[in-house]
Amino acid sequence: MPRVLWITRHANRQDFVDPEWHETADRPHDPGLSPDGVTQAHKLAQRLAQTDARRIVASPFLRTVQTAHAAAEAIDTSLWLEPGLGEWLNPDWFAESPSLLPPDTLADRFGRVDFTHAPCLTPSFPESRDAMFDRIGTAARCLVRRYDDTEEMLIVGHGATVQGVLFGLVEGDVPDAGCPLASVTKLVRRNGVWEIALRNDTTHLDDAEAADRFR
Repeated sequence: MPRVLWITRHANRQDFVDPEWHETADRPHDPGLSPDGVTQAHKLAQRLAQTDARRIVASPFLRTVQTAHAAAEAIDTSLWLEPGLGEWLNPDWFAESPSLLPPDTLADRFGRVDFTHAPCLTPSFPESRDAMFDRIGTAARCLVRRYDDTEEMLIVGHGATVQGVLFGLVEGDVPDAGCPLASVTKLVRRNGVWEIALRNDTTHLDDAEAADRFR
């Protein structure tokens, strides 16, 4: 298994700064990054470029792909898509499974997208909170088993993704401390056990960005 795993939440999203955006959007449940989110993503990418992460795996939602692509550009590596890391398919949020851009379209827009990774699993709509965490944890275990080497991996997802990966890999009680936008969490495996070495770090963002980081 990778000895180090980095996990990050996407940067700020368009509908967080423009609540009426969804009224005219083609895919109202798949917002991209807001202008300040693009800035956050680039600062996050600069932070991640200082790590040894070389494999990048992201949720297929637009905001996560945009965030991951900035990191892939900074690190100079490819980007894989993993549906199992996607957003919680909560029936209170969605009337049906949200419509996303097709993978080929994402690859056309974001040149770092690479299709050599076969997805671990595909979510089913609707899902409970427990089912969502179980699904993300299963995807995380699949990823660290499949890429069982010393190369560090970066997972880019949602707030739920970060917590789900922690639930899936870390033994014992893992409090749900929330997850800031564009934050960094680090897991280290010692003697076969995953431990949290860093959680919800936002020191790469300025004070104004960090003040609104839990949206």
